[in-house]
Amino acid sequence: MVLGAPELTLQADVIFVVEGTAVNGAYINDLKTNYIIPSLEYFSQGNLEEINYLSESANSLYGIVIYQAADCLPHPSTDTIGPFSSSGKVLNAFERLELIGGKGESHANIAEGLATALQCFEELQQKRDASSNAQQHCILVCNSPPYSLPVLESHTYSGKTAEQLAAILQERGINLSVISPRKIPSLYKLFEKAGGDLSASQTKNYAKDPRHLVLLKGFSLKERPISPPPGNLPNATQLSTTALPLPSLPSPVANIDSPISTLTSQSNQNLMGNSVTGGVGVQQNVGQSYRPPNPQGLFCFRLGLFLFCFNNGS
Repeated sequence: MVLGAPELTLQADVIFVVEGTAVNGAYINDLKTNYIIPSLEYFSQGNLEEINYLSESANSLYGIVIYQAADCLPHPSTDTIGPFSSSGKVLNAFERLELIGGKGESHANIAEGLATALQCFEELQQKRDASSNAQQHCILVCNSPPYSLPVLESHTYSGKTAEQLAAILQERGINLSVISPRKIPSLYKLFEKAGGDLSASQTKNYAKDPRHLVLLKGFSLKERPISPPPGNLPNATQLSTTALPLPSLPSPVANIDSPISTLTSQSNQNLMGNSVTGGVGVQQNVGQSYRPPNPQGLFCFRLGLFLFCFNNGS
């Protein structure tokens, strides 16, 4: 990637808000490869493998907020890492993260994470000049919906819910983006509360896996084809014109709309009869008593389980 000219250099304050539970840690490597590293390359305006891995730059400042679920009590539910002025150091910090909490919790403290992120943006703003016009991006990396409880640990944002904090992000011009390994309805609503355009997310796809949820605001990544691609599946009109009619099956009963003729059935009976006289197959005209027909001059009687037959002529 070619670095931008100095007058076009991107200035941004980026805070990654990461869910620290094991349910998110199971997918963090996939999310890091497909979305976090490309995001760092976007804000650093260069390929992390080509630029100096530990190069310092005042153009973009980074921070990481780790938030937990209710199992972390009585410890604080959030922790911070940073700030960094090197995208390489941010990636190195992601490599050392241990996302092992949760203990089966179905929700997590997103509200606490967003409240801590707002405080981080205030601190980063103090590190810049008053005339600085740096962009501000909050990137939520999670795999659980938020609790309905409001913020309890932040004095400034106490009593605010996750949706109310998303509205505060919009008021302050902070772009909220969401990256998740699964599509959670409450995350769509959170993105919309922060001023995100859900209609645009239906026309632009940044997710490598169709199960992933990638909602971006204020920046973009590599676009991928929408799944399933339109045009690959024929519509109903094409199916109706190209489908071949199924032939009707004949009746299995002879002489009732069936190609089986009486002559054919008679010939089949003759064939079976010939096979019976030849001593092969099932004997003809054997009824429920399972007695063979009595040939002329043959006398038979049953004694117990045995059947004795004598020729009258002998």
